[in-house]
Amino acid sequence: MKKCITHRIIISITLLFCTFSAFADEWIGPYTIKEIKHIANKVGDSYQSHLLIVVNEEVNTKCQAANKNKQFQYHTLNDPNLWNSTWLTMALNAQSLGSKVKFYLEGTCHPSAARIHGISVIKE
Repeated sequence: MKKCITHRIIISITLLFCTFSAFADEWIGPYTIKEIKHIANKVGDSYQSHLLIVVNEEVNTKCQAANKNKQFQYHTLNDPNLWNSTWLTMALNAQSLGSKVKFYLEGTCHPSAARIHGISVIKE
């Protein structure tokens, strides 16, 4: 019985490690921005803020939703925060200048996009 429990623990730890390593943090790109959306919806007494960025190029991430929709997103569960505002400004500037961007993927998948935790603007 003790051996069986030990094997289950080892298997559980291995599966947990594989799950996290499959969505490791990484910079991907470069991409040109096709569309930028910023949506706020009220939930209870606060708002959720969603930043969605659609790119022109094919997307190849570990997040199938991002690959299908060519979308990256960041959202807050409370009111819009500094990250959301900063990345929105950077994305708008990159789009208006025709610059390419790279996204820092945090490792999780939203139902419609890959969740970002950073934007890098590249002027070639």
